[in-house]
Amino acid sequence: MLWVKDLVTHFPVDVAIERGTQESAQDGRSRTGGIDGVSFEVEQGEMFTLLGPSGCGKTTALRSIAGLERPNSGSVRLRDQVLFDSQLGINIPVNRRGISMVFQSYAIWPHMTVFKNVAFPLEVLPRKQRPSAAVIKDRVEQILETVGLLSYVSQSATRLSGGQQQRLALARALVTEPPVILLDEPLSNLDAKLRESMRLELKRLQRETGVTAIYVTHDQGEALSLSSRIAIMSAGKIVQLGTPREIYGSPSTQYVADFLGGANFLDGTVAGGLGDEVRVDTGIGVIHASGQPSREKGSRVVVCLRPEHIRISTSIPAERPVNCFNGKLVATAFLGDRIDHVVRTGECELRVRSEASVRIRRADDVFVWAQPSDVIILDR
Repeated sequence: MLWVKDLVTHFPVDVAIERGTQESAQDGRSRTGGIDGVSFEVEQGEMFTLLGPSGCGKTTALRSIAGLERPNSGSVRLRDQVLFDSQLGINIPVNRRGISMVFQSYAIWPHMTVFKNVAFPLEVLPRKQRPSAAVIKDRVEQILETVGLLSYVSQSATRLSGGQQQRLALARALVTEPPVILLDEPLSNLDAKLRESMRLELKRLQRETGVTAIYVTHDQGEALSLSSRIAIMSAGKIVQLGTPREIYGSPSTQYVADFLGGANFLDGTVAGGLGDEVRVDTGIGVIHASGQPSREKGSRVVVCLRPEHIRISTSIPAERPVNCFNGKLVATAFLGDRIDHVVRTGECELRVRSEASVRIRRADDVFVWAQPSDVIILDR
């Protein structure tokens, strides 16, 4: 559907300074906020997400696909059409790429009604491609009904709430029935509760319309809940690509594990193993991990334990499980549907997440344990 290959986009130092990305390389071009050899393929009907912290290059990649930035090298192909190719000297203008984009600021025209905002992309098409007024009216009303804004069709766009303006921007992007829609952190301006409800709305719209989407965000919750696949980015490169479940369950590096979900990390040394089980000597004791690639004895590794995979209790189970350690509760945070605990055990502090029904007082002696299948071993 859409292929991005070896895409490189760097900015001159003065542009980087203006954007707040001052780091530069010896050739005088900024490396922060740009992209360096990015490649991926997006399949038909997929919600593909570029996820990473500010300055990692995710928005630059999106703007390079749209044609708003001119890459230094690489290629972008949509179906059978080459949109950009540095070797062939091809760079299709933005208005001829047939791609729609929803910006972080929505870019709603304040002087137009809801209807005119959505109709505008159709009304400015070349005369031979422009639908009739009746077709435009039908298509605009259909997409407004899909996003739940048909009753606001005659209102000024400025009278809409933040969530309604976000849906209006989506309607305007979808009305031309583009092969690909690009979404640059479209939910970041909404409050937390509205953002959560809009995730479900956005996923519903994408599935109902069948549009292929590339979504940019720094919010791991958005990425996990919305995406067919996720590309984790760091310093202008993709460091891991896969489904949300694959990346969350099998992160390739400590950076990925920490960014997507958060985790406890324990430095350790491989003490031995048998089959797919690995024993690692850490600061809290020997930890058993199963389902992991074999590693040589003496190898230096990092043990990754997700907070929600660690159980906590004031009493030891009848049959002491593997990976069970004594500790002391030093802090708690009540979060409504769950409780986050900080437990000191051995030389380390572990973050543990439990159900809200678990009642443990600070300074209590506790036991924490994790199943070997929930332990992730990473190369240091």
